[in-house]
Amino acid sequence: MIGKSLKEKREALGISLQEASSRTHIKLEFLQVLEDETFHSLPDPIYLTGFLRRYAHFLGLDADGLVHEFQIQVSEAVIAGTKPFKRESPPTWKKWSRPLVLLVALLLIPAAYLLTVTITSHRPSKGDSAPPPAKFPRRELLPPGEGRPQAPSPGAGKEAPAPPKGEEHILLISAREETWLRIQADESPPREILLLKGQTLSLPARKRFLLTIGNAGGVQMVLDGKKVPLAGSSGQVIRDLVLPPKKEG
Repeated sequence: MIGKSLKEKREALGISLQEASSRTHIKLEFLQVLEDETFHSLPDPIYLTGFLRRYAHFLGLDADGLVHEFQIQVSEAVIAGTKPFKRESPPTWKKWSRPLVLLVALLLIPAAYLLTVTITSHRPSKGDSAPPPAKFPRRELLPPGEGRPQAPSPGAGKEAPAPPKGEEHILLISAREETWLRIQADESPPREILLLKGQTLSLPARKRFLLTIGNAGGVQMVLDGKKVPLAGSSGQVIRDLVLPPKKEG
């Protein structure tokens, strides 16, 4: 024990505590702390290391040994009395910031995907020289009772029906595949029609027809009883086809 060794040696030498303080120039209270081993009474016990070494030399004791023992004893006391570090709770906004960011990200991902799909679906594909002008509804847009698609008859395409009085041309269109058509008869407004496979359409005009065909290989046309040759394959678009064709010269 440090304090016991110091006190016993001092008393053996017949030196009072006051005399030791006067001769070593160490305050009496510090000598009392060393002999009583009340190190915890000081804010920083290591402060006593120099005093202990001087006091041990004065008494003729092993100063290095006592200092080493003192340092071990003080270190153990400090470790034993150390309180665990108290981690401060993060502010409320920090607790919710990360979950909030994740929630916003989860909401934005579907929105970004839908936006990408929408933009891509409206972007024209490269190399498509003549796409249909728009996506058209799967229904006939003609007024009721006028040019309505009909089921093909056995003689369809072979003989044109007799034109009504005052009309000059009859156009008969038969669909072998689903086909979109844009038809203008004379100066009337253009009409958009979707013919399904097997349907036939008959239209009159006094002077001419102007057509856009979305599937050239999917239709057969007969104008005034004569088959109209179409230069186009299945899926190919023909624009601004005039029937009957203009006579050259």
